[in-house]
Amino acid sequence: MPRAYLRPAIADCGPDTTLFWRLFDDNIKLIDWQFSAITLTMFTRQAASGIVDALTFMRIVAMTGPRQSGKSTLARQIAGEGAVYRSLDEPDLLSFARSDPVGFLDVGERRLVIDEIQRAPQLILPMKAVVDLNTRPGQFLITGSADLTALSTVQDALTGRMARKTLLPLAQVELTGKSSGFFDAVFANQVPKSPADDRPIEQIVATGGFPEATSLPVGSRRQWFEAYGALTAQHDIADIADFDRGDLLPNLIAQLALRTSGTLNISDLSKTLQLARATIDRYIAALEALYIVARVQPWSRNEISRLAKTPKIHFLDSGLVAALCRYSPGSIEQRAVFGPLLETFVFAELLRLASFHSDPPSIYHLRSLAGEEVDFILETWDRKIVAIEVKANATVNYDWFKTMRTLRDTLGPAFVQGIVLYTGKEVKQFDDRMVAAPVSCLWGD
Repeated sequence: MPRAYLRPAIADCGPDTTLFWRLFDDNIKLIDWQFSAITLTMFTRQAASGIVDALTFMRIVAMTGPRQSGKSTLARQIAGEGAVYRSLDEPDLLSFARSDPVGFLDVGERRLVIDEIQRAPQLILPMKAVVDLNTRPGQFLITGSADLTALSTVQDALTGRMARKTLLPLAQVELTGKSSGFFDAVFANQVPKSPADDRPIEQIVATGGFPEATSLPVGSRRQWFEAYGALTAQHDIADIADFDRGDLLPNLIAQLALRTSGTLNISDLSKTLQLARATIDRYIAALEALYIVARVQPWSRNEISRLAKTPKIHFLDSGLVAALCRYSPGSIEQRAVFGPLLETFVFAELLRLASFHSDPPSIYHLRSLAGEEVDFILETWDRKIVAIEVKANATVNYDWFKTMRTLRDTLGPAFVQGIVLYTGKEVKQFDDRMVAAPVSCLWGD
């Protein structure tokens, strides 16, 4: 049985047909849904092999990522028969972990899977003591809906004892069953062949990659995301920090959604929300730790001067932003909204591809003080560069390559290629190391 995520997929049927599915076992979560008809589709998680490999040589493996990204399901699959699984979302187990952490961890020689570890940081020091006495690899597989480096106890105590892996929502290569060859191709001055995909790009962007949300119709998906945002603001944030004004988070998340793919202007947010700059910065850091948003840092190099130093803000799932902005796929009136959404979608895909690549490039953005921009700069450890510009147009404009051509001429051989990802269907070569390609090449062969 492949390591995969099992989810419902909707098929049209008569309006009076209602099925209640209660699906549970080692490879699925309990789900209650009312749909016309439901079939089952398997999604292979490409991060699985790296997690399995880490368990063969590290005493603790931590798999973190946003809530509902599929961590619990994958952890059960990977843990294997005989493992003990304990979720700290269950009140009795959470109370046990907090009151008697040593007893909670005592499962003999069996592997212990602890879900949502950030809810009981009291477990960290006793866990360190266990693995210091017994150096057997693969003793603990822990998951968390927060970046564990946000918890100082984890960072300080488990250094050298724990491997960190990230499980983000489904990438398009996982949804479509493709392999992830994008980075290898573009750094070889190639572009992956776009797959045959009849789904409108607006629908793909508005759906995002959360496993449960991908199966929902538009109206239900919007409600799912609204509930997801509320859960984050009212529940998960308390696990990683003590905020006296947690009620402010929904407004902050909404304002960030309106600014997705733009440069992060904390002064403007401070005026809009009537909050101190330091407070906003602290709250955004918490949202980063919960894998809701990310600050994309500006790229710089000595050969190029007068570059802006302000980060951009992106969400880690375009479906969440689409729901927060009330975006309707295909709406002419909301065309201006689609551009930033598409850029955030591309960022999320790049981040997901990086999460299961053995040696991924770093992701930056470029903006000069004169206002010239490149949406994404991919840089490898040996300083090779691929520049990516994202355009919500089906017709290519030669001027889109202007800043990338300047970058190419300045960097010389270090500049591998510049790519404009657009909503058209064809790959078009425009200049030396300059190409326009469909967005779908991100999940192409």
